[in-house]
Amino acid sequence: MPTGTHLYGVRASRIIRKKIANQLEELWSYAQGVAAEEMKDTTPTTIADIDSAKLKATIEKIDVALKDKPVSKQVKQKLDYAKKKWPEAIDRYAALEAIMGDKRNSYSKTDTDATFMCMKEDHMGNGQLKPAYNMQISTSNQFITNYTIHQNTTDPNTLKVHLNEHKRCYESIPTAVTADVR
Repeated sequence: MPTGTHLYGVRASRIIRKKIANQLEELWSYAQGVAAEEMKDTTPTTIADIDSAKLKATIEKIDVALKDKPVSKQVKQKLDYAKKKWPEAIDRYAALEAIMGDKRNSYSKTDTDATFMCMKEDHMGNGQLKPAYNMQISTSNQFITNYTIHQNTTDPNTLKVHLNEHKRCYESIPTAVTADVR
């Protein structure tokens, strides 16, 4: 991601990790074709189990298998780039995905607990995303009786949690519920 952005998205992270895994599989296939005898292990690392240690080990196996073989300049460049950049990138994206967890698709660098959301007060009219929280409120006679704060962007997913919290606090559910569910 560019250094100026404040949005880290799980979609971008997964796309980049998958791209690295696909390129690793291409290198693996190429190495098998060139040095089939030296490479007894024919199972490449997959995206599901890729980490920097396995990545380094796989790259090392490919490097050893191609050591004295005629290899194209592009493959040598890709292998050198893989050695230098991919292990660090895999660790970095794994850390970003750990911050986001399983329930969010983004987070802000300035407040990692906040999720990027579209705001209703978009004065520029360009659908700008801003770091925010989703707040649910229960009232009685115009007094706030309960509130919950969520990282999830959609009200349908947070309403049930909010109502359960209200029930836990007051041992009853509200008699009337108004929600912004589309």
